[in-house]
Amino acid sequence: MVDSGGGYHCYWFLRETLTVNDGNRADMIALQAAWVTFTGGDKAAKDLARVLRVPGTRNMKPEYGPNFPTVTLVQWTGTLYDLGDFETLTAGLVTVKAPGTNGAAPIIGSAPGDAYMGAALVGETLASAGD
Repeated sequence: MVDSGGGYHCYWFLRETLTVNDGNRADMIALQAAWVTFTGGDKAAKDLARVLRVPGTRNMKPEYGPNFPTVTLVQWTGTLYDLGDFETLTAGLVTVKAPGTNGAAPIIGSAPGDAYMGAALVGETLASAGD
């Protein structure tokens, strides 16, 4: 968990790096949306390319100046997860649109999960620098 100076970000690290490509992009968008729904995270902060604030850097949003807060690590458990863990917990929350929609936004159902502080499904890498 990270304190950005303006809120908390929770991270769940994958055991194995996941490369996002054209073959799995729609599924990963849907899974990330389901995880944000399940945890009660910030729905505006759920795109695969998003990079959240890194501990040790400063949050330079103008409203936090002139004493911009340093992003700090609040807790690190060292726990690693398998992608299947997220798929199991979010089963039924998201329906991916029909194939050929080019990763269009998923349809999200209602969340039965507990509300947690912000969430990010991390561990993905982009298939190419142009993504």
